[in-house]
Amino acid sequence: MKEKEFQEFKKNIPNYLNKLSILLKTELTYNYNDIDTVENFYVQNHKSPIILGLTETDFDNIFYAYFGEAIIYYNGGFWILSNSRKNRAYGTPIITNSNNSKYTISHYVWKEYIKRNLQREPISKIIRRSQIPRNI
Repeated sequence: MKEKEFQEFKKNIPNYLNKLSILLKTELTYNYNDIDTVENFYVQNHKSPIILGLTETDFDNIFYAYFGEAIIYYNGGFWILSNSRKNRAYGTPIITNSNNSKYTISHYVWKEYIKRNLQREPISKIIRRSQIPRNI
């Protein structure tokens, strides 16, 4: 992904989230049950998004958008385009400065773990473990 495509991705995040709500036939939030529902939907459909009328790129962007916004919701941070050739997520949208961490969060890497069935725990658990405490 080039910078122009990245800017287009960021501009389209609301559209991606709306499309996901339509696909799941529900209004989504970032509660942990919804995060699990979205992850399960991704796992069940990532091999053939064409059945849903989506290209693989559009399908992935929908999930990058949702999981990225969930991370930002719980832990802060912001979107950048990974420009480090040493990073496995090079050329993809990532979240940086999440929970004031020096690490970045790559949805591309999560996608690869899911596709290879290497995911050790649900994304919601990863988010919960790193969540910034909130004063409620």
